[in-house]
Amino acid sequence: MIVPLRLFVVAVALVPILQAGPPGFVMWSAFELAQRDAALSARVGPDHSARETLADYGNPSGAHRFRFIRRDADGIPEQHAHIEDVVFIKSGAATLLVGGDIVDRTGSNGEYKGAGIAGGVRYPVGSGDILHIPANTPHRYLVPDGGHITYVLVRVPAFVGERVVRADAPALELDPPGFAMWSAADLAQRDAALSTRVGADHSARETLADYGNPSGAHRFRFIHRDADGIPEQHEHIEDVVFIKSGAGTLLVGGDMVNRTGSNGEYKGTGIAGGVRYPVGSGDILHIPANTPHRYLVPDGGHITYVLVRVPAFVGEPVVRADAPELELDPPGFAMWSAAELARRDAALSTRVGPDHSARETLADYGNPSGAHRFRFIHRDADGIPEIHDDIIDVVFVRSGEATLLVGGDMVNRTGSRGTGIKGGMRYSVGVGDMLHIPATTPHGYLVPDGGHITYVLVRVPAFVGQAP
Repeated sequence: MIVPLRLFVVAVALVPILQAGPPGFVMWSAFELAQRDAALSARVGPDHSARETLADYGNPSGAHRFRFIRRDADGIPEQHAHIEDVVFIKSGAATLLVGGDIVDRTGSNGEYKGAGIAGGVRYPVGSGDILHIPANTPHRYLVPDGGHITYVLVRVPAFVGERVVRADAPALELDPPGFAMWSAADLAQRDAALSTRVGADHSARETLADYGNPSGAHRFRFIHRDADGIPEQHEHIEDVVFIKSGAGTLLVGGDMVNRTGSNGEYKGTGIAGGVRYPVGSGDILHIPANTPHRYLVPDGGHITYVLVRVPAFVGEPVVRADAPELELDPPGFAMWSAAELARRDAALSTRVGPDHSARETLADYGNPSGAHRFRFIHRDADGIPEIHDDIIDVVFVRSGEATLLVGGDMVNRTGSRGTGIKGGMRYSVGVGDMLHIPATTPHGYLVPDGGHITYVLVRVPAFVGQAP
């Protein structure tokens, strides 16, 4: 927004001047916030608080405003009729009392304070927590004796309109449409949360993404088990698995005992025969379609993994020159342990070519389209922009870090490559992150000078059809 000069002169005295580009962009590093936190602690006033405005975008309602606030005693109860609070706790700890009714409320124009809150719910909050306090909701920070809490407050205008209710799909949506990313930290937090929700079957699970394939393919699930799982068999689905934490034994192959089910999805009471493989954190597995399998978890242990449901390849396979021979049983099963991937990563770093990359094929299941193919790729400079009309990229970052540029428009496209990407979004990616790059989406990895990124790339056939 361009502020007229006559208003800008007034604004100089009231709000900080944002000097970063582009206009309106601003950033506060963790280091800067720590310095500001220390400075606020020296300026605490008679109300036991200190605050400063980090940014103010001029909304007369008081929204679109960033504040940095420190408290070393209980705050006054507040209620904002038209403002939602988004809060990032920087340091300290307290109890948030939220909800209920304001006692002895005073104020006007939607901004109210009071002498207390009757009722409400108490939540312990601390460094690193993120909160959303809806509009018109009484709230108050209660600080223990000798303690403090410091937080960034983002004042957001309340949503007014007709709400839509979505079903099972997760609420977080990134750009471009269809793109998804789960950082290592996000997965670790989800893992911890799942461990508190284990049910009677000794498992807990959540859907990370579902792209609407009626067959159940093109679906990402996060699953935690603290006891043996029920044997499963999927006639039309291949499982690609990334072990996030814990350890267990995968029993795969053989014959299902007392099989029940329909429409290609079966369960049983056991597996006769099969092969046992120890699996653990960082391992990647491929379980072919129509193959019985089961996770066996030791007493007192657990295993948590990301499950990517891939549609089975049906057709005449082609044999590519770089396709390795998979020597594991049953046929089609593949597994790459974290230790093996580390050795391969080190080897790739010694074979970097003129294009500043090195790669190898981990598995190729013969799909003429180039799908159902596992690649291991190392880059020590920016990659050439790519786009795949019929292929989805599922990516597990093994080492290093980079920026993923995704979306926008391909510049000078020839086949699946181009000379650049116009527009798009940039996402920082690093070790342990997992990505889903939809078909027909330009993308490229930007690697910092002296750095590298190595990742497993699983090429998945795009879903073509109407989501239900």
